[in-house]
Amino acid sequence: MVTVMNARVMSQIAARRTVLVHSIIAVVFGVMLLMFPIAMSRSIILILSIYLIADGVTTLVSNPREGPRGSVFLGVVSTLSGLIALANPRLLGGPLIFVFALLALVHGIMGLGNAISARSDRRLALWFAVSGAVALGFAGWVFTHNVTGPNLVRWVGIFGVGYGYALLGLNHELGRAYGQMKSLDAAKVEAAQTPKAA
Repeated sequence: MVTVMNARVMSQIAARRTVLVHSIIAVVFGVMLLMFPIAMSRSIILILSIYLIADGVTTLVSNPREGPRGSVFLGVVSTLSGLIALANPRLLGGPLIFVFALLALVHGIMGLGNAISARSDRRLALWFAVSGAVALGFAGWVFTHNVTGPNLVRWVGIFGVGYGYALLGLNHELGRAYGQMKSLDAAKVEAAQTPKAA
């Protein structure tokens, strides 16, 4: 049952549509990378650039109304990184995977922070933790391995699919928590409107 949670988690519950869009984008790009690793390794800069732009724009469009303030910063960094890499692939070609991993690191830290904040709802906290752990695992892997070409594409694809599915699970739990919050709000309104017996 949903009990008291902090404002950051409440804004994530409200932003569940954004989580759904992020999960779909991650799964689609991940599947593409896994299905065509050789072809995609030739255009990994283009693929990551498009992913970063789509991820950043989705974050920016939804978060002025729904999401936590830090997400707006991530949306700007993601969008600008994608646009710079798209405009000049040589400028950001090598470091782009590290920018991508750095964003995954921040998403992972935010996911674990949200898991701690949502600990009163164990299922919701679990999916925040799973999405955070997947993102942190990928970031750690990129920072500790020097992989290029098709192998890099495969690992980015695995991350995309894994992270996307973790976000789908999180989206489901956010919807459940939102439904419980609406039920609690309706019960409070009904209790306030019911006259008290003297």
